[in-house]
Amino acid sequence: AVLVYHEDALSAWQAPCLSGHMHAMPWLAPVVAFPFVVGICLDYDVFLLTKVTEFRAKGFEPIHAIRQGVCSTSGIISVAGLIMAGCFVNLMRSGMIFLNCGAFIMVTGALFDTFFVRTLVVPAAMSLFGTLQWWPSELYWGVGHLHPRSPSD
Repeated sequence: AVLVYHEDALSAWQAPCLSGHMHAMPWLAPVVAFPFVVGICLDYDVFLLTKVTEFRAKGFEPIHAIRQGVCSTSGIISVAGLIMAGCFVNLMRSGMIFLNCGAFIMVTGALFDTFFVRTLVVPAAMSLFGTLQWWPSELYWGVGHLHPRSPSD
């Protein structure tokens, strides 16, 4: 946002909503946009992690549960991210620099989380942690311990 509104990085596009003609950015725009971006990002990650945990509880190994979780949620999270970005793009049509800047931050944050963080960063971090990410629960001990045998077996 600083590059766009303070340094005029996208002036070649000649879009009024991305103009840095004032060479300034309202200080309140990032403060207001931050909770929205964090809320959206956490919502998508909770949905992804819930699906991964469901697959792990079904007996999948950690890496396979992560793959299945990413594959099963990719469509819905991608569409939700695009819809959210599309809603915020409409705020950029306003004549107020505060709304333009805040909407730009929310659009780039939603798209960055939807197509980069959720698809690459979160699965990579989960793969590095392996079973350790489920440590306080039964899922930590592995597939054999998920469904313990009864004494009659």
